[in-house]
Amino acid sequence: LLRAYAAELTATTDPEPDRHAALTRLFDHYLATTTAATTTLGLLSVDRRPRLLRIRQVAPAPPVGDPEAARTWLGAERANLVAVCAHATEHGWQAHAITLATTLFTFLAAGGRYTEILTLHGHACRAARDSDDVHSEAYLLTNLGFVHWRRGCYQNALEHHRSALNRFHQVDDRPGRAYALFSAGLVLWRQGEYRQAAEHLRKALDVFEQLGDRRSQSKTWTVLGLICLRQGDDKRAAEYEHRALDLSERLGDVLCKAYALTHLGLVHCSRGDHQRAVECHRQSHDLARQLGHRTAEAEALNGLGEALRASGQAVMAGARHADALALAEQVGERYEQARAHRGIAVTRHTMGDLERARRHWENALHLYTSLGVPEATAVHAQLTALAHETVTPGTPEKKERPT
Repeated sequence: LLRAYAAELTATTDPEPDRHAALTRLFDHYLATTTAATTTLGLLSVDRRPRLLRIRQVAPAPPVGDPEAARTWLGAERANLVAVCAHATEHGWQAHAITLATTLFTFLAAGGRYTEILTLHGHACRAARDSDDVHSEAYLLTNLGFVHWRRGCYQNALEHHRSALNRFHQVDDRPGRAYALFSAGLVLWRQGEYRQAAEHLRKALDVFEQLGDRRSQSKTWTVLGLICLRQGDDKRAAEYEHRALDLSERLGDVLCKAYALTHLGLVHCSRGDHQRAVECHRQSHDLARQLGHRTAEAEALNGLGEALRASGQAVMAGARHADALALAEQVGERYEQARAHRGIAVTRHTMGDLERARRHWENALHLYTSLGVPEATAVHAQLTALAHETVTPGTPEKKERPT
């Protein structure tokens, strides 16, 4: 009632220019504080944002100079920030809507808040189209493609990246094209299209090197390392991951360092150096927790589980995969859910618990199949082998539906 009365009073007594100026000051306040908070958390992705609205200095702003205060403010204001973006889009503050959505992107992605990103970027894309801002729309489309990749909607992700590439070509934005190529490379890698993925990533890397964009170079090397690992080239994979790790440490890029450690742990595990793999994954997990990046944390936990299992520590491995599964379910990361189910299945099989192993392999197969990724073939083979273990000769095989 108080809000309704206040709205009625301002509509009847305050001149429209005064109301417009007041809302502009409010939106400036939200932009300035959001930028300060995400910067404090190390989650302001300047290299992945378009040319943004210049943020006017406003006072007073809540103190968000330490990580706990920044997280508290962003958590408390998330619903208001979405409402501000929607209102700004509909009532003429398009630049505010675009800037707010892109400023929040990395923070929301780190927490797995994909639904909020889709809502914010939906408003911001409309704002960009209404204001004929092709450049900003291209970046927003690339961000949306990244979210669809994380959610396992790979075809949708590729369509967004291709639309973004067309717009980046239209406005002749080389860094933007490289960003979209890098993001499309992630999708192709996950789908098992390693040759095409490497082509996209190397084209992006050429641009990043020409521009001197070292952060993006480091991120690209980590993914190229994964592709080499999948193709059986452990030596080159290790070279890429060490290169990414060294550069991320020099730049102070904590998230890229966490991913480089995770991927290096996979390389060590592939080479049979399980202790070094465990150390890498534990370091990565610690960094991801510090950042509050739940997807990176889930990936590190799954990698840790695989390394522990390879070193003969099945019980501890199963616990780490269970932790990864819980996190992946919270953020809706289906690929890491499948990976966790597969890890739990292998540990249960090692411990002789064949029934629970079967259930987790079936869950993994269902997820991998729905994603359309090559891991489904290996899991299907594991289930087939398990069936031969559990079926007595001469006894009809009992078929059950996947849980």
